Amino acid sequence: MQVPDRPLHPRSSVVRYLRDMGRGKQPGLLQRALLLAMLAACAVPASAATLGIRVDDGRTPLPDAVIELEAAGAPAIANARAQHVIDQKDETFVPYLTLLRRGDSIVFRNSDYTRHHVYTFSPVHPFEFVVPSGSTSESVTFDRTGVVAIGCNIHDRMIAYVFVTEAPWAAQSDSDGNTVFEDLPPGRYVLRAWHPRLRSGGRGEQREIDVPATGGAPVSVTLRVDAPPRPADRERSDY
Repeated sequence: MQVPDRPLHPRSSVVRYLRDMGRGKQPGLLQRALLLAMLAACAVPASAATLGIRVDDGRTPLPDAVIELEAAGAPAIANARAQHVIDQKDETFVPYLTLLRRGDSIVFRNSDYTRHHVYTFSPVHPFEFVVPSGSTSESVTFDRTGVVAIGCNIHDRMIAYVFVTEAPWAAQSDSDGNTVFEDLPPGRYVLRAWHPRLRSGGRGEQREIDVPATGGAPVSVTLRVDAPPRPADRERSDY
């Protein structure tokens, strides 16, 4: 058998195989094996990892933490703009924390029997409006990133937080303090963690992590936070 003076391109081999089959030629066993190997190599998907992150306060799991991941040179992820709903029920904002992509919007629904006066002084997007019982507010769009603390001017104990991000990957920890990122390209990432109850002056955590192709063990993050406020207390916030 004559050895070619340069390696064949996989596509040219596939084309030659199909052309020969069309002419009624039967490939040999070696040709078949090489073709199957090349097709299998082309079919292998790009490697992607699954990363688990566990957040705690030094003693117990910490829900409602925001985790952002960024990688150098990672392309921007296009997301369709979404509309979210924050309800007001039993004089409480539900949910307590809402994670948005930049460009997303929120409407405030009032499921209580009393009116609410929703407001924020946040430079991300200041606003205020009265939401009568049984009604829904106008839509508010968030085109800047950052943290928005929202209160009610009638019921001081009511507070909610909105976190607006443009990080390629972002998620919120569940009731057990866990979050999972799937289909991550292996490599080095900057991890940032934040929580609404960070101690005064706290900036959360930022560090670099390596994500291997196999995903590796879960990453642990500890945030120093204030204790949850008692219902009768006015909650600390930076409106």
